[in-house]
Amino acid sequence: RSGFSGVDTVTYYACKERFYTGSSRNCVSIGTGKYAISTLGDGRVLSMTNPPAAAASLTYNRVWVERGGAMFLGYVGKGAVINSARLNIVARTALLSQLGITAEDPETPFALTAGSYQGTWDFRVAGSPVTPTNGTTVFIRVDGTGSCQDKSTNKYFACTVAFTNPATGAFTYSDETTQSVGTLNFSTGLGSGTFEDASASPPTGSIVAGRR
Repeated sequence: RSGFSGVDTVTYYACKERFYTGSSRNCVSIGTGKYAISTLGDGRVLSMTNPPAAAASLTYNRVWVERGGAMFLGYVGKGAVINSARLNIVARTALLSQLGITAEDPETPFALTAGSYQGTWDFRVAGSPVTPTNGTTVFIRVDGTGSCQDKSTNKYFACTVAFTNPATGAFTYSDETTQSVGTLNFSTGLGSGTFEDASASPPTGSIVAGRR
């Protein structure tokens, strides 16, 4: 148990607890510390310092979080020093050669390929709402090609995806009625572009994309 006094002082107590009511009794002081309240995101966090020896075996420090008028228990992991041994580049290359594995050169610049964009991307008209049934899902394969699904009907349909410049994420897209060009950002997982669709209203516009 903890008791608060002054503007920042907390006293820690060890108490006995009644089995049938859960109430505390026979509390004795086992140490003192300081407390502080800080704001993190949309919550207020109460933390305390100098926990008693009885808490030394815990791998975390207890905190209390207030969000939206409700209180929650939280924790902050304790810092730890971890020692480990690793191979340097010379030793790593020697080991990999004995295993018959080609060693990668860490000095080689990072280069994006069409396969870098592999994954599931959701496309929609720019400015339209983000809902589970709005837009088109494009599944990009490891070779940069794709397949498509209409989110409103869950039906798959034929489409063509090609990366004209993997370094920048520039791509082209086409299906039975739509032609699109744009770019996908490997780092942010976001994309943008334009489309032309004679069957749509309006027939041209902008699109945005996001990687799941």
